[in-house]
Amino acid sequence: MRPAPLVRVPGVDAVYLKKALDIGAHGVLIPSVNTPEEARQAVSFSRYPPYGVRGVSGMTRCAGFGKKLDERLELAHEITLLIAQIETKSGLKNVDSIAAVEGIDILFVGPMDLLVSLGIARQLEHPDFKAAGEKIVDAAKRHGKAARALVIDGNKLADYFGKGFTFVGIGSDGSIIAAGMNAVLENKKMPWVSRLS
Repeated sequence: MRPAPLVRVPGVDAVYLKKALDIGAHGVLIPSVNTPEEARQAVSFSRYPPYGVRGVSGMTRCAGFGKKLDERLELAHEITLLIAQIETKSGLKNVDSIAAVEGIDILFVGPMDLLVSLGIARQLEHPDFKAAGEKIVDAAKRHGKAARALVIDGNKLADYFGKGFTFVGIGSDGSIIAAGMNAVLENKKMPWVSRLS
């Protein structure tokens, strides 16, 4: 059976975290983590007692519909991946204490929101954005966590690894679809293209 994908949940919310994990997600991306308290809350909501406060339901996909409940109760606190998205000035200010929270595995630079929060929308090459990335990578390294970035330009992939990011995504589903469609529309060798444009 194929593992479930990571699921993005809206903020630190016990109900959404539980639903995402119960349907079989092996990890969750927590958007806009601004404080270590929010990071600790996310960890607690994603762990069964005594490691957290996640509610127990045996007849879920993650528990093998009852067949793997004991295994899940024993191991979920070790195998659930939590990604804290750092995408505001507050999150950046507190990134070191967020990284220090046990149970947070990855710090993820949320590029567009962070750029807007810093007042430099769409300026991926701005020195303040680059400094923010360095600060996030440094905090991750200091606390033994991975640092993730979303690379908009695939040609800069090596640059991100060189900066210390260890987990890198390339583009988004929307940008990849748009790029593919633009490539189709620019291909003048296809006689039907002129009818679409």
